[in-house]
Amino acid sequence: MSWRDNRTHWEGWARSVDPAIRLVDKESSPLMRAYARLPWLGDEFLTRTASVIGARIYLTRGGDAEHDIAHEGRHVRQKRWCSLGLSPWLGWPVFAVLCVFVLPAGLTARFWFEMDAEAFALKQKVRTGSSVAWARYSLVEFAELLCGGDYVWAWWPRRWAKKIAGLWKF
Repeated sequence: MSWRDNRTHWEGWARSVDPAIRLVDKESSPLMRAYARLPWLGDEFLTRTASVIGARIYLTRGGDAEHDIAHEGRHVRQKRWCSLGLSPWLGWPVFAVLCVFVLPAGLTARFWFEMDAEAFALKQKVRTGSSVAWARYSLVEFAELLCGGDYVWAWWPRRWAKKIAGLWKF
């Protein structure tokens, strides 16, 4: 079942994370289809992972809507923090600079932004019935992924990342 089958529910839930959020079908988006033409992204980019630009969350049809909206929605909230609470659209450039262009601090910022977003999504899963042990294990696994090629700009020593993930509060 796609998130689009219950779009009103998911849009309401997304706005509870941040009122500026708008959900967009990633595979139908001209912008995302243009990004997918980049040689290092390809068609998997359209079908495998959710994305966020500003306050727009681009969801795949087959993804886990609850997790994807929580994770990407937390990034929208982080962008709002980067604008001192004004707007995720105003915070987006600061967020991007912190995550990509300010090295080595950007590597650290990206790591923390991603860990915070994933922990937020996993806390939502715990609230809806998943175990804390599963969430902690999943965050440690995410930390391992975060230190690899999928998140090349979020490099962090694996041993430290896994230790930090294991200590996260749920």
